[in-house]
Amino acid sequence: MNIAFFEDFSYGNFYPISLSHPIYMLLGGTSKLYEKWLRIFKPGQYSFFCRPYLSLALANETAKNVNIIPESDVVFINGRFLPSKTLITAIKNVGQGQALLYEDILIAFRIAKNRTSAQMEI
Repeated sequence: MNIAFFEDFSYGNFYPISLSHPIYMLLGGTSKLYEKWLRIFKPGQYSFFCRPYLSLALANETAKNVNIIPESDVVFINGRFLPSKTLITAIKNVGQGQALLYEDILIAFRIAKNRTSAQMEI
């Protein structure tokens, strides 16, 4: 499984720290939110999506692709959520072209390799 972390428009709720960091880079206990997901899913590859003005700093910090859709099957995970057993199971069951919503909040979605393109504008 390849993963891409994204943040939704709720980043403003985490002001002022969200001015300089994507939500999934915040600490939740002793590790960053995205690191918790990596420990669970152990993806082959992972990447990030964030606000354009943060992308260069994030790419330098992580040495990962930022705001570029991988050319493979990929599960996008809203990085502001903490993993739970229920959420992990639900994300594992998201099929190609499907999305996982909770009260109109996009939590995750999966796209197939033939649906990806080289770049996505945020």
